[in-house]
Amino acid sequence: MNSVKISYVGHACFALEYKGSRIIIDPYNDGMVPGLSDMREKADFVYCSHGHDDHAYLPAVELSGSGEANFGLEELVVPHDDADGSKRGMNTVRIFDFGGLRVAHMGDIGRVLTDEEAEKLKNLDCLMLPVGGFYTVGSEEAAAIVRRLSPKVTVPMHYSGVGFGFENISSVVDFAEAIGEENVRYCASEYILSEESENHVRVMRPAMLNVSAGDAGREFHAQGYNCCQCVLRACAHASGLGLENANLGYGFGGGMYIKSVCGALTGALMSIGAACMDGEKPNPSRPDAKALSLEMEERFRERFGTVMCGDIVEKYEKTLCGTCIAEAAEMALEIIEKYKDK
Repeated sequence: MNSVKISYVGHACFALEYKGSRIIIDPYNDGMVPGLSDMREKADFVYCSHGHDDHAYLPAVELSGSGEANFGLEELVVPHDDADGSKRGMNTVRIFDFGGLRVAHMGDIGRVLTDEEAEKLKNLDCLMLPVGGFYTVGSEEAAAIVRRLSPKVTVPMHYSGVGFGFENISSVVDFAEAIGEENVRYCASEYILSEESENHVRVMRPAMLNVSAGDAGREFHAQGYNCCQCVLRACAHASGLGLENANLGYGFGGGMYIKSVCGALTGALMSIGAACMDGEKPNPSRPDAKALSLEMEERFRERFGTVMCGDIVEKYEKTLCGTCIAEAAEMALEIIEKYKDK
């Protein structure tokens, strides 16, 4: 089966791997993107959509010098802004052909497509599209592009998230609402694209994100979310639930408000269970949720001596809630990543 491995490094940077060749697109400069670690990659080819520091830091990529490409490539020059490039210059869209799989990286496109441009971008298997606005198209424009092109898989990029991204660009949640959340999946940083891939929008977790699940959980707690919501939000990408579904945990704070099972543990179990699903059915490539849930419960009990909210509060007088959230989120994420494929 023909396939391409897509890895989301962060911001607008991706790695594409196809039959021994590795491509890096739009590497960003050190310290350029808030919340993302400095990147250092090895590749056979590197491409930059334009010359700005968050898209064209070539020292971040060590080239192998391997030689001739085993893929097709078409380039399309479009404006970086909505004024024919007079504000920010021009931007190169690249369309890769991997044995019939068509993958397009839109760079920092700043306006909707013309008829001629849309024609060249027909029949895409994967579209990597900025959605954050200000420097690029925003959520509504991006949604319009997706509807017009109807790619099989859409991967948003160039947006802000929990603890990362530029302050003046919007969240991917805005794009999810514009495109219709029922078709949006929140996932880990790697994906295998193939002829059998289903139509969906795939929000991928930046691999270089230097905000841990534990730190994110603590931050959510400081914002007033309950323990269950905090863990659900911290694990939103890995579980596939997304931030907009994290409020499922609202009724589970305080041990279901009767000091029963700790809300942080409940959020972890909900996250793990969701990660074991593929749509409405269990994912056959992943272990049974029961085994992973029991592992999570055992690790939590070993760390805190109990799974009951009332016992934890009685022993620590609520001072441990932040720690329970942080460590439960880290445990859940580790289990999800460790067992995401058999």
